[in-house]
Amino acid sequence: MGLNSNMNDSGKLNYDLRLGYHYTGLKENHFEHAVNTSLFLRKVIEGNDFSANIGLDYYKPSLNIDSSYHTLFQLRPAFSRKSNDWRFSVGLNITADISGGNSTFKIFPQGILEFIAIEKILVPYFGITGYVDANDYYSILQENPYINPSLDVKSTYHRIKAYGGIKGNLGTEISYNAKVEYSTIQNMYFFVNQASDSLALGNKFGVVYDDAQLLSYTGEFSYALNERVYLRLSSVYNQYTMSKLPKPWQKDIFNVAFSGTYNLKDKIIAGAELFYVGKRYAQSLSGNGSIDLNAVVDLNLSVEYRYTKMLSAFIRLNNITANTYYRWNQYPSQRFNFMLGFSYAL
Repeated sequence: MGLNSNMNDSGKLNYDLRLGYHYTGLKENHFEHAVNTSLFLRKVIEGNDFSANIGLDYYKPSLNIDSSYHTLFQLRPAFSRKSNDWRFSVGLNITADISGGNSTFKIFPQGILEFIAIEKILVPYFGITGYVDANDYYSILQENPYINPSLDVKSTYHRIKAYGGIKGNLGTEISYNAKVEYSTIQNMYFFVNQASDSLALGNKFGVVYDDAQLLSYTGEFSYALNERVYLRLSSVYNQYTMSKLPKPWQKDIFNVAFSGTYNLKDKIIAGAELFYVGKRYAQSLSGNGSIDLNAVVDLNLSVEYRYTKMLSAFIRLNNITANTYYRWNQYPSQRFNFMLGFSYAL
């Protein structure tokens, strides 16, 4: 639920208050309650934009996950200005991370600078940020559904994330974005298969931690022809420098994604997606070696027929090449599969 102001005058104090709750549970009677609140305040005084974002997240897992609660408080004041040729913002992220009676207090810098070098064609930008990932039960399950149900993951501290890049448009149909990002990360978690007397198959995942430096190169390119044809190509290359671990277990090193849609008079919408994920590494069950997870190629197709604005039918064809690959070690993907369905909107 939420409550927000709707004032056209930016010189008045505007606010946006939100409150959310979610419950995550597994059949093994492992569960977590989560309450998320935020308050955003903003006021413009003589072209100076002042804002503050206040957030409070509370997580209470079941006793068979963790006997303690987890609270994350964040205060993010910011000041920004902009003109037709540039914009900048500076601020802080003041965070208190409280878990099991232990408190960690962090202050992260926040800033961004963006200016127009060539109007609509070349826009360089630079930024710096830092933040805390609470690694709540729901988020970890969304990432990897094969975890040990009792898994409790520590918070991850993104101490510094500095980035720079260029973006822009080439004509009215083509846009691009290229970025380089450098991060120093404390308590970065990596999924590993657990093997013990009670988990002899090694088919449940735990985590190991390390402090890491991450250098990422990202590129995006899109093409839009009216509202009929849309194409998008993106790629990411990650370079990990670890403190203790020999490999960044189960993390993507290189991936490329290509997608496209064709809209025929807003009645038939056809789509295609092609993914490539490069070789990754998994820790062996003994914990003393490395397993290579081969590169992944996955092609998906879809067609939707919109009978009316409210009623449509669709078919999705997944993994057209019927490849068997491993997103997670010891868990082969489904091969070719399809889905038929319809959607109805009131």
